[in-house]
Amino acid sequence: MTMETSSNASQKSKWRLPIMIGAFVIVIALVFYFVFEGTKNDITIVKAGEVTKVSTHAKTVAEVLNDEGVKVGKHDELSVSKDASLKDGMKITYVPAKSITINDEGNEVNVWTTKNTVAEVLKDENITTRPQDALNVALDAKVAKNMEVKIDRAVALSIQNGAKKETTWTTKDTVADLLAEKNIKLDAQDKVLPAKTAKLANNMTVVVTYVDKKTDEKKISSCLQNSC
Repeated sequence: MTMETSSNASQKSKWRLPIMIGAFVIVIALVFYFVFEGTKNDITIVKAGEVTKVSTHAKTVAEVLNDEGVKVGKHDELSVSKDASLKDGMKITYVPAKSITINDEGNEVNVWTTKNTVAEVLKDENITTRPQDALNVALDAKVAKNMEVKIDRAVALSIQNGAKKETTWTTKDTVADLLAEKNIKLDAQDKVLPAKTAKLANNMTVVVTYVDKKTDEKKISSCLQNSC
């Protein structure tokens, strides 16, 4: 064996151990990485309809939500308890609550809700409406933050319009408003009871009396001629 060959063998021997150690370290690191990743739970978070998939070592629902920056308020809705333990494949649905105002014939109440539509909110608050009532938004309208739902309650009443009588529903406030809604026009001498300024109420009867001016003039003229 020449001196040069001996030197090359010595160099290879010198690097063999470090290379083996390096390879061993890499293998161990890869094992730990795959073990670490393999022990994570795959979780699906649905926040206000937006889907996020995460892999986590968090132990509870509260921990994973905190890690994802989801702050749950006391009025918000969670599909599982915040204290529940995470399980692989778990789905967590989070619905943030919205603040809305319900104005029911002047009676206002502020509520927090996670419902989707106005109809669902009213049902949740035990508020019923009739088809004749007037709302400023449709019952199937989507709930929006700071929305106001205004309800005008209808009343049932009768109108004696000259010789014609009808029963009707209205959300108007006064007799004058009702006459305008029904397109009932009065001359100066015609009469209506109750007065035009009277507030409408359930089971009220509004009586409209038309005065025939020509007939009255004849009666007055006849009385003057006969000294009645």
